[in-house]
Amino acid sequence: MVKLISYEWQKHFRKGTIIIAILLFSIMNIGKIYSIYEREALLSNPGWKELYAEQYHTFGGRITNAKIKQLMTIFQPMENQTAEHTLSFTYRPEGTWLSNVYEDWNFFFATALFIQ
Repeated sequence: MVKLISYEWQKHFRKGTIIIAILLFSIMNIGKIYSIYEREALLSNPGWKELYAEQYHTFGGRITNAKIKQLMTIFQPMENQTAEHTLSFTYRPEGTWLSNVYEDWNFFFATALFIQ
């Protein structure tokens, strides 16, 4: 019975065209996933990359209480501002690093997550 199942499996699925189709679609799927990742990843934005490089020098390395307090002095006012989700989406308002306060909040929230 096992030999019969094995034979039928090989007869139906061990064809060159099916193997080539599976490999082709797998490569296309990997390419599509990678292209979406490159387009939608947080660090794909050049502003995020620049701010990350600047903040890495400040917060990189060993985590200390001083670094945590410094990050929280930046993050906590943004947390308070964005808590009600009523701020304007104005591009580059005064006192922001990226395009608006929400994007700054996202950046420093991600940084705070990595520190904890």
